[in-house]
Amino acid sequence: MACRRPKAENGRRGAVSPLGGITQRLPRVGWLEAAFLALLAVSLAMRLWELDGRAMHYDEAIHLHQSWQLANMVEYVHSPWMHGPLQIEMTAVVFWLLGDTDTTARLAYALFGVALVAVPYFLRRYLGDWGALFTAVMLAASPALLYFARFGRNDILMAFWSAALLTLFWRYVHEERDRYLYLAAGLLALMFATKETAYFVTLIFGGIAFLLALPHWAAVATRREKLAGAAGPAGFFLLLFTLTLPQWSALGGMFQDLLGLDLLSRGGESTGIVGAPHWGGPELLLPVAAFPPAIHGLVALMAAAGVVAWAWAAGFPGRGLAAAVLPPLGISAGAVALLTRPLGVWAVDGFICLALAATSAAVLVVEPRGWRSRLAAGMILSGLAAVYVVLFTPSVNLAGQVHALLPTGINVMMSSNGIPWNYVSALGIITALLLASLVLGLAWRAGVWLTCAAIFYSLWLVCYTTLFTNWAGILTGFWQSMGYWIAQQDVARGNQPWYYYMVELSVYETLPLTFGLAAALYFLRKADTFGLVLAVWAALTLAAYTVASEKMPWLVVNITLPFIFLAGKFLGELLTRVRWKTALRHGTALILIIVPAGIAVGVYLARDYLAEDIALSWPHWAILLGLALLAVVWACLVRAERAGRGLALTGLGLAGLLLGFTLYSSLRAAYTFDDSNLEILAYAQGSADLKTVYAMLREGAALSPDGRIPSPYQGEGRRIPSPYEGEGQGGGGMGNPRVLVDYDTWYPFQWYVRNETDSGALQHRCFKEENAMDWRSGCVAPSQAGDTGAAALLIAVRNGDGGPELEETYEKSGPWGDLLWFPESYRRPGENRGEESVWEELRQDADFFRQQAASRRAWESALEYALVRELRDDWYSADFHLYSRR
Repeated sequence: MACRRPKAENGRRGAVSPLGGITQRLPRVGWLEAAFLALLAVSLAMRLWELDGRAMHYDEAIHLHQSWQLANMVEYVHSPWMHGPLQIEMTAVVFWLLGDTDTTARLAYALFGVALVAVPYFLRRYLGDWGALFTAVMLAASPALLYFARFGRNDILMAFWSAALLTLFWRYVHEERDRYLYLAAGLLALMFATKETAYFVTLIFGGIAFLLALPHWAAVATRREKLAGAAGPAGFFLLLFTLTLPQWSALGGMFQDLLGLDLLSRGGESTGIVGAPHWGGPELLLPVAAFPPAIHGLVALMAAAGVVAWAWAAGFPGRGLAAAVLPPLGISAGAVALLTRPLGVWAVDGFICLALAATSAAVLVVEPRGWRSRLAAGMILSGLAAVYVVLFTPSVNLAGQVHALLPTGINVMMSSNGIPWNYVSALGIITALLLASLVLGLAWRAGVWLTCAAIFYSLWLVCYTTLFTNWAGILTGFWQSMGYWIAQQDVARGNQPWYYYMVELSVYETLPLTFGLAAALYFLRKADTFGLVLAVWAALTLAAYTVASEKMPWLVVNITLPFIFLAGKFLGELLTRVRWKTALRHGTALILIIVPAGIAVGVYLARDYLAEDIALSWPHWAILLGLALLAVVWACLVRAERAGRGLALTGLGLAGLLLGFTLYSSLRAAYTFDDSNLEILAYAQGSADLKTVYAMLREGAALSPDGRIPSPYQGEGRRIPSPYEGEGQGGGGMGNPRVLVDYDTWYPFQWYVRNETDSGALQHRCFKEENAMDWRSGCVAPSQAGDTGAAALLIAVRNGDGGPELEETYEKSGPWGDLLWFPESYRRPGENRGEESVWEELRQDADFFRQQAASRRAWESALEYALVRELRDDWYSADFHLYSRR
């Protein structure tokens, strides 16, 4: 029977809707897509709700103040102690578009946190639909991810880049589409411009890709396959290795003692900027030999003749000969033009170099035959030409080039046309690794690699030079980004114990930690490749951050991420193993309720048992008996299920309980702004008092036109005369600030008073007694601060209270909180890890753990903190006093 064409709605057969082609191309919105859209909406609300509620953190204030200055056209200079430049530039754009407020300061980070929740959708084929959804739910609810998505630090950006890189990696392994390589190249550039933890991510993913490609490497070693054209995990490894190889240049500085150089300065006047080569010591004087002009001309002719001879021997006759010769000569001429003129003269240099580059590219496009060899010849010849011009001609103005690279106001002493061997060596290492990556990339897949390299270095240069306004960012990006953190390993900021992240994970991320560990064993037994990749990612990430000397609470974001992906895939598989119709019909679905109920009752009994002031009574024994009966019912229901479905239901019930606890922990940590909850996530966190004191100053004489400041002891504000009234100056200007703030309370208060500091209404001063250990010239003793004539003073408690002399003129209030640190009750008493060997540290930690495990009080404290955040200790706080003129 012949098929009949469908009848159109207007009654005409075969009519086609004009939107039919478009609607067919639109993505299908099924239950999974609807669930993700709903989850993204909830995540957006969670991350934007009262985004300005928490006081600024110390690091937030530093980063955001830099962004505010950049938005106001103050030159920004990349410094690796504040990590990559991307977050500074990104937030500056937000400030420029939307204005500078506490909300806009954190807005971009919050949006990255929302985008992170969407990433599992693009891995749904490999996580499973339910696994992708479970992963996204945990990403949305995670206490660490939610807290630091509402926080002006770049760790949430790194979490997004890492998850996106995993997605591109695994999709390329299975689909082998070049677009994933191009996207990965851009993502790598942004990742390295975000934070130095990019080295960890690249090393881990590169190691995984290398191991997955072992069969290919074996085939290459036995000449059964070629390196050229490698795809899958081998191709992705080569992309990561070649693009990021120059970023590892500073590792060469670890051998500086053998070379007698100072490539990774430790800081101080004698050694220079931390992590950078020291500008000093023996110099390479240029030129090393001065040849007459005739020799230079002869060398140029010989180079040109050599290129022609190479082209003829390579088989480029006729028109192809000219096409083969022009690109190498053009590229070399461009390199010479850059070297022989100051880099700042863009009107000339930019035109010359762009013209030469455009001409060379046009020739390569018009005559594409043999373009790889011609491009390689151009790179080699330009390198040789640059070395020759630098070493043997006086045309390179080294001082002019160096000062053109340096930011405004920064100079170095150059007594002659020479460069320290420290910098010669560093530049040599960078150049060698750049050439090695180029050669290997061209040998792999020349066209694809050059496109990837163009994407990577374009974005990288834009970020590190801050849109070509800071050329020194090239060196700090290539060398000091890693060099600074190598030099800082001995500092071990935070000085946390090696088990620090396990404490954080066990408090906040119980759900991904519990099911991530179970998933690793499950996928190992099942030999699930992607599951094992996630398990290795989680294990290596935890190991890397455990070994690294600097440990901070925000770094737990990077550790939590792989555990969430691992646990999400596992939970998705547990759910698909259950036959839900059968479980509902037979009643075994009750396991989902029995398991969390039993655990909740068990925790209640444990809490009462551990409490010293509660004696167990007959109701407790009755509850314990009921709990035992509940366990019997659970065992019977598990037995009634087959093939492990009962255990799957048990796991899902436990996951539901832990998810509820996770949400409770997230909401408590993210939306409590009054310093009442002692959270391990808080470290050098600004106190809520800072916003209160700033509001008082804004409402009072110090920083408002009407000259009123509320007394902390009265309900209404009262008049405080400005010390500058009648002088016609209005309290502004740098010579007569109305408020003086102790340098020891600089950040994060600096963020709140940025406009007042800029206008001169507020200044920071050094308040210290003259006999203080860190007293220096220019400091003022608190007892003499009244002589400054300011309307208000903020003096750190550690620097004294000023005594009766100051209180004769000022009314004292406080102490007010400045910075808060978690009391760190998880530490071993009397520890001195900087002076302990590794084995001594582990031995003492083992003794400490045994003592804590046998201590009823320790278990009670841990349980009380986990449930209600109660501790016997209070914040460790750096405080200040506010002095308001009477």
